[in-house]
Amino acid sequence: APEENEIPVDSNGDLIRYGKELVANTAKYLGPKGIVAHLSNSMNCQNCHIDAGRQNFANPFSGVKNNYPRYRERSGRVESYQFRVNECMQRSMNGLPLDSSSLEMRAIVAYVNWIGKDVPSGVRPLGAGTKMPQLLNRAADPQKGKIVFINNCQRCHGENGQGVLSADGVNYTYPPLWG
Repeated sequence: APEENEIPVDSNGDLIRYGKELVANTAKYLGPKGIVAHLSNSMNCQNCHIDAGRQNFANPFSGVKNNYPRYRERSGRVESYQFRVNECMQRSMNGLPLDSSSLEMRAIVAYVNWIGKDVPSGVRPLGAGTKMPQLLNRAADPQKGKIVFINNCQRCHGENGQGVLSADGVNYTYPPLWG
């Protein structure tokens, strides 16, 4: 991802910065106690797109600009990026879609496009998506998985993986595992 100091100092830069803010703090603006609208749960886009979509192998936005619109098997149609944002709003964030012409949608799209501004068309950048975990050479064992969860995940994500809300109750300090 480009460095933040490369965001232009103009109205487009303001839109990009607002988009980054929306991705990093979605619940503050669009969550149940959102200051713009009440469209989603208390998760932030960056709960899945780490470091506001800038971290490689953590669902980064680097390959989005030049890969949308695109056909997706899940919907069986060619999707715009705005459609994909709203799919996340509805599925992952258990919410309602953004108006495709709203300031918030335009800001998110401007930010995502800025992240991928240096990626050539048709190129899937190194680090796009997530890393595939090494497959086991045996069947998964739910009892071993439970031990791993208790020892490594439970302390942050809660006893049942429901996450931990921040002290102000606006967003998650640790997101639920179901998101």
